[in-house]
Amino acid sequence: MSLCVCLYVSVVMSLCVCLYVSVVMRWCVSFCLSAVMSLCVCLCVSVVMSLCVCLCVSVVMTLCVCLCMSVVMSLYVCLCMSVVMSLCVCLYVSVVMSFLCVCFCVSVVMSLCVSLYVSLCCDEFERLSLCESVF
Repeated sequence: MSLCVCLYVSVVMSLCVCLYVSVVMRWCVSFCLSAVMSLCVCLCVSVVMSLCVCLCVSVVMTLCVCLCMSVVMSLYVCLCMSVVMSLCVCLYVSVVMSFLCVCFCVSVVMSLCVSLYVSLCCDEFERLSLCESVF
């Protein structure tokens, strides 16, 4: 009788211990796996989000800087070209106008000289009575 009770208690105790250990081990394994998976997922999401944000910020900043530099350079080039063209036009007009003025002055002076010379010559020819036959 005592052997049966002892055997019975031993079997029941073994079953209880096995069940307890099995439940506890399953819970521990499940908890550890869950914690590890959560950490891995959190780490991956964090890294991916950081990379995405960094990439987006980098692309946006690069585009903004490129756009700003392009606009500034375009304005600078346009301004420089406008100033250079204005200077060239002014210089060209100034040179042409100076040349025309010089030509005009030379023409007027030459006309006056020729007129004066012809007038003097005609006066001289009239005295010699040759002006009518020549002119």
